[in-house]
Amino acid sequence: MKMKKFLALVLTVTLAASVLVLSPAATSVMAAGELTLTPLRDGYAANTASPDAEDKTILEIGYHPDNPLPVDTGYRGGDTRGVLRYARDILLSFDGTEINAGAVSSAVLKLTVVQAKNIGMNGSECESVNIAAYGFTGSWDENSRAWSNAPAVAAKDLAGISCSLSKDNSGQGTVMTIDLTDYIRRNPGRATYDFRLKASGSGFNFYSKESPDPARRPVLVIKQDPELEGSETYSGGLDADTYTEDSDDNRNKSMSGEAYMTIANTGKNGANCRRNGYIKVKLPKPGVWYDKAVVTLRASDTNNADMTISATPVSSDWDAKTLTYANAPKISGDAAATAPLPHSSASILNFITFDITDYVNSHPSSDGVYSFALTSDTAIAWLHTSRAELEANKPKLNCIYRDMADVTLHYVKSGGGEMKDAETYRAPVGRRITPDCPPTLNGCYFSTGATAERNAFPYIVKGGKNDIYLVYEDKTISGWDEISVTTVQYEAPILPDELTVHFQGGSDEVYPVTWSQISAEDLAKPGVIKVMGTLQGIASDAVTATVTVQEITGIAIPTVTTVVGSYPALPAQLTATVDDGTEEGRPHSLAVVWDEVPASAYSEAGTYTVVGTIVSSGNKVNLTLLVEDEVTTSDSIVLADAFTMDKENLSPHNTNDLRISGKTGSPTGARADNARRTFLRFKGGFEPKPENDLDPIVTVNVRLWFNSISNDGTVTYKIYAIPEEYDDWEEETLTWNNAED
Repeated sequence: MKMKKFLALVLTVTLAASVLVLSPAATSVMAAGELTLTPLRDGYAANTASPDAEDKTILEIGYHPDNPLPVDTGYRGGDTRGVLRYARDILLSFDGTEINAGAVSSAVLKLTVVQAKNIGMNGSECESVNIAAYGFTGSWDENSRAWSNAPAVAAKDLAGISCSLSKDNSGQGTVMTIDLTDYIRRNPGRATYDFRLKASGSGFNFYSKESPDPARRPVLVIKQDPELEGSETYSGGLDADTYTEDSDDNRNKSMSGEAYMTIANTGKNGANCRRNGYIKVKLPKPGVWYDKAVVTLRASDTNNADMTISATPVSSDWDAKTLTYANAPKISGDAAATAPLPHSSASILNFITFDITDYVNSHPSSDGVYSFALTSDTAIAWLHTSRAELEANKPKLNCIYRDMADVTLHYVKSGGGEMKDAETYRAPVGRRITPDCPPTLNGCYFSTGATAERNAFPYIVKGGKNDIYLVYEDKTISGWDEISVTTVQYEAPILPDELTVHFQGGSDEVYPVTWSQISAEDLAKPGVIKVMGTLQGIASDAVTATVTVQEITGIAIPTVTTVVGSYPALPAQLTATVDDGTEEGRPHSLAVVWDEVPASAYSEAGTYTVVGTIVSSGNKVNLTLLVEDEVTTSDSIVLADAFTMDKENLSPHNTNDLRISGKTGSPTGARADNARRTFLRFKGGFEPKPENDLDPIVTVNVRLWFNSISNDGTVTYKIYAIPEEYDDWEEETLTWNNAED
């Protein structure tokens, strides 16, 4: 493997946490891979007049039954809101020209709360709500927006949903966030990214881009990582989810139709209180590096305590349709991820996330399937499952993954020698590294991390930048085992994968060797070729192998015979004669592919030339196809036929059918009282030609048509045709007793 050296300049910039904005106009600030965008346009559309309509510094949002959000309250106790009156939807537009969607690792919309309002309610308190962002394309004017001309959106346009907001937890200055990463990555190259925000109930006022305080204006914060160029995005459901309960240890909760999983341990392992959730995920592509692998579930309800839910890896050998507390996988070991769920009015409808990125990268799975048990030592939580009625309530798996990673190699001489210059190159994720020696050495041997597979370095490329230190020893090669092989014209030789190398001082080592490719032109010419090889893990002059190419002096092409109406059986291989230095040469098989023979070629007697291609050389050969008339027989050729029966050994059987039965596997043995033999006499005159005659030998076929077979399906019949040299029998008088044995 050749290493390419790169000169890298790393510039570190330290910026203050706050963002300086000089005017309300749309701005962007880039800081170490982070792009902060304020809106090009913002505003809200109202279905009724609003007392705040002239206040450009705020954005109102609220719910109305004529403006249904495709996400219900999600509250398992039912919708307890008052009579809804009017609706407000927020509209936002951000400049997309600086966004490289393929490199986006995070995209978060942030809005700052002015106050919680009773929008859409009849005087009741503001309940816990979620806010959903829907993406759309098309122009709109913030100065002439109205409910009637606001861009339409549907459930399929859902880009992200906030965690729950309420009057209790969302006072002035609270920052509401919506993750738009997947949406941005799936919609690259847009000049603007436009969103319509809807609420699942009640309402809030947020600061707009006209706010006098720049720190409270809406922003879209984009994090971009050049390493993600070419990475892929996945968003989908879980493979399976359900829960178990110790008080009902043989009951399957999935088949009972429950749309929630319950996580609880209110009695600290006491009876009737342990409930464990189980989820199974399947990553979109095994064997790659995951920059993001996150499972998101929506909370439906909690009881009166804060709690933390743990996701602990378990066996994937379970089925949601049959899982019970009694047969569930054993839960042990450390959690792969945890998710806090504080008790408050905002905990209802919250989205909780389990970041399993580190776990899946450090525990590669051949099929990409992982299972986790969801447990808690306190409180009770109800989480929506994949059986939830609304799609937005169902659990989700979101991933960003890629195939490549940067690796930096550092060479360190054994015995505390000086470190060599680092080399950076791109290496496939999950592959073993087989490094070269430093180019200044005649030979070296990596003494650190040697494995059973010689020089297959034991470090696995994972992701990001990997620093790998190679400890080496100087070694001088004195020679290697001679390699000499023979091949035939046009065919590549089979060279060994390993080579024994001799070092000064008398030590020998076996190293993998990679041979250069031999050109088709060289293989077409008889003679001797020197093939260059490179030893893996050793910097040295290339080793060589001697390849002798033997000439093909002739190819035997047979004549193929068929009968009219029958497709010919053409040979898959031809026999060639190869010059191996002997007088007669040696035979060698050549694979050949024949052109299709048209039906017209064998529709009548005659000859036809079939063209074939030798696989190794591509050379063409011609085969002669001889088509003959089929020899047919007539009823007059059969002079006599009859059968005999041992059970009726004195009776002739000259009937309309012939019968055969006997002992399986024996042409003469008979089963007592049930054996039958058939006798046939044909007209003569079919004398075979002498073997040295070039004319084909006449073939005589005897055809018997079966009227019926007595067989239960387990017996295979063999019928023997035994030539007899006597003809002194007649159909009318032939019996078992007077027939020749």
